[in-house]
Amino acid sequence: MKNLAKLKIILISLLMGIVILQGLWIYDAFTNRQSTLEIHIQNAVVHSLNHYCNDKIYLRSNPEKELKLQIKTELDYVNEYLDFEIEIISNSESIINNKNSIMFEIECEQFKQSQFLKITLKAEDRYILSSIITWIGLSFLFISLLSIFTTLYIRSLNIQKQMQKLKDEFISSMTHELKTPISTISVASEILKNKKVDLDKDKVIRYSEIIFEENNRLKMLVDRVLQVSLFESGKMKFDLQEHNLHDVIESALVPLSLIINKRKGILEEELKATAPIILLDKTHFINMISNLIENSIKYSNERPHIKVSSIDYQTSIKIIIEDHGIGISKENLNHIFDKYYRGNIKNKLQSAGFGLGLFYVKQVTKGHQATISAESTESVGTKFILTFPRIY
Repeated sequence: MKNLAKLKIILISLLMGIVILQGLWIYDAFTNRQSTLEIHIQNAVVHSLNHYCNDKIYLRSNPEKELKLQIKTELDYVNEYLDFEIEIISNSESIINNKNSIMFEIECEQFKQSQFLKITLKAEDRYILSSIITWIGLSFLFISLLSIFTTLYIRSLNIQKQMQKLKDEFISSMTHELKTPISTISVASEILKNKKVDLDKDKVIRYSEIIFEENNRLKMLVDRVLQVSLFESGKMKFDLQEHNLHDVIESALVPLSLIINKRKGILEEELKATAPIILLDKTHFINMISNLIENSIKYSNERPHIKVSSIDYQTSIKIIIEDHGIGISKENLNHIFDKYYRGNIKNKLQSAGFGLGLFYVKQVTKGHQATISAESTESVGTKFILTFPRIY
């Protein structure tokens, strides 16, 4: 965990360093391009002024226009297509320099006094930026791709961290779940084989029943893990046959009603679908319904109140299982069907389970071409809605 945190800090620091270096590189490219432009302008002006003095352009009607054309020709020659204005001013006039203006002294024998050539550049910064826009674009593209890669990689690290946490909790829960029946079987077996303990027939039967029940519990726990493994490998096969949905639900509710009655709870049934014949794998379907109702019992108060109903819905049948238990937070509701996920339960060891039950339910619904969704409000209850396609 600590290594992952350090790695994320290193990645973010590297990304920030690269962004700063790219920014410095763009600034350096800008200043270098600015210097190159100034050199090109200076050379163009020098050549043009030589031409101005030697060819006596000053005697023509519009020397400024002639000079601008000459300078533009010189700049075009070095691929500088810059927009600018020029002005010839005398030494006696006040000369106001600004950021976009460059002054050049005109030294011609024909003039009794010095004159100056003032060049005013139009949108110089924009021109310089446009000349290096390709490199700026490539730089931003590189930074963007690097940022996306870093974000995705950090997200992947977070997912790995979360999965590792869930696996650790799964192993802890599995160890806790397996330890109880193993310990019970061990104690019961030692009592039965101890010749010093005088056991009557009833006690022998009772201890044998305990071993049998705990063995079945162990088998159920191992089967659940193996089923998840089969789902992940894609080897799980469903034996889909026509069944009366209501009959199968009734058979699933029989053993669960005993648990609810023992806790003085309420189990309501409202199976009102008019054409309940669907294709289903009876074993997996019963396990799925049992998982959902066992969860409702587990996370209900002392007296669970659970309702199981079925209704017609277009070309499908909806099965609704709702309770009045502790509910599920919005944060946990988005992850309840994830493998190993058990939510923010205060004491996860005391709350039995591997975090595989609802993952198993989700896989079973997929195997039946069905869907499942959940609605929940904390301290109010939870509702699971299963939608199965009808065949008639």
